[in-house]
Amino acid sequence: MAIINKGKPRVAFLIVTVFLFASLNAQENQIKLKVVSELANIRNNADIGSMIIFQALRGAVFTSLGKEEEWYHIKYIQDSGETINGYVHESLVTEIKPPAAEKEEEKPEREAKESVELKEAKAPKTIIREQKTGPRAISEAPPFSISFSGGGNYVAGGDINKGAEGWANYNLDDLQIETQQNFKPVQLSLLFGGEISFPINKDLSLGIGADYLFGRKNSSFELSGISPETSLSVQPEVQALPLRVFLSCSVLPQLYVKSGVEYLMAKCSYLYRSEEGDAWKEWRGDARSQGLGIMAGLGFMFSVDSNISLFIETSGRIAKLNNFEGTHTYQDSEGLEYTEEGSLYIYDGQISKNVSYPLLFIRDKKPSEAGVSNPKKATIDFSGVSLKVGIKFRF
Repeated sequence: MAIINKGKPRVAFLIVTVFLFASLNAQENQIKLKVVSELANIRNNADIGSMIIFQALRGAVFTSLGKEEEWYHIKYIQDSGETINGYVHESLVTEIKPPAAEKEEEKPEREAKESVELKEAKAPKTIIREQKTGPRAISEAPPFSISFSGGGNYVAGGDINKGAEGWANYNLDDLQIETQQNFKPVQLSLLFGGEISFPINKDLSLGIGADYLFGRKNSSFELSGISPETSLSVQPEVQALPLRVFLSCSVLPQLYVKSGVEYLMAKCSYLYRSEEGDAWKEWRGDARSQGLGIMAGLGFMFSVDSNISLFIETSGRIAKLNNFEGTHTYQDSEGLEYTEEGSLYIYDGQISKNVSYPLLFIRDKKPSEAGVSNPKKATIDFSGVSLKVGIKFRF
């Protein structure tokens, strides 16, 4: 006769019972978090510089999935049934403790209170709609950021440098003087700017911005061995206000790239001066123009706190502008002075049949006098690269 082992079914029943009890107990002990700040930023990663995926008002409740140092990994189930996972800093929430088991002697008091509440519930009353305190999507109140920066910029210069150097060499050749001093082109400039950015999603932002760049360089040539003592100086100058619209993309938590289109309002100036003893002559011109350019950049972000970050950024620009219009002024020590309004031209000024130098002046019409060849409207090249540091504020 077969012997039935009655112990195995009992062991299996005990294991199943323990497993179910553990599962129920784990659910009961699951940590709930409540927002205690006015507004809690829920981020995509456990990092203060990570993109904000939504915001929660005071009183919102989430389920904690775990903790990574100072960050809670939370879960939120929307009304549509979609689940959102994110991270919230521990300073913005508090854990909701499970209620302690009721004491037997408190049950009659609680039951009496529930009876009164039941009677009140049956009576007619005015319905007051309360404001929900659940998470607030970014689409309802999109955050934005403002940044300010400063640094240095390198510009190619173009005809503004070519014309200034040509004027110096033209006069040195005309005086038949050789000098060891070299012409210094305007290329390095100061740069200041600001931007406003609005997030499209957790990795992409749309922004507008403006910069101001200014560069000036003076080259002086002291000529010895001739009488009276003679000196020449040239001073090219460039200024620009680029206004841009750009897209910025976070490729890593602290690394971003950006590109956009710019509209430049630009100015260029020249100053040529010749001194012979007490006598002097001076040519000065200021011209303005506008045009389009493109830019692209790469930056690194360093978080200070939840709303402030520092960054360092390098960017490049392609922008060549022409059709400059302005005013030319001539003055000398004898009191002679005249002005001329027109366009900025560059042309070759001939010393001899085989020797000529590029000259840059504002003329009321296209130069065509003797000793002039290849006249054309000047092009000022604002293309170059910049390096700047700044601070960003999130709102």
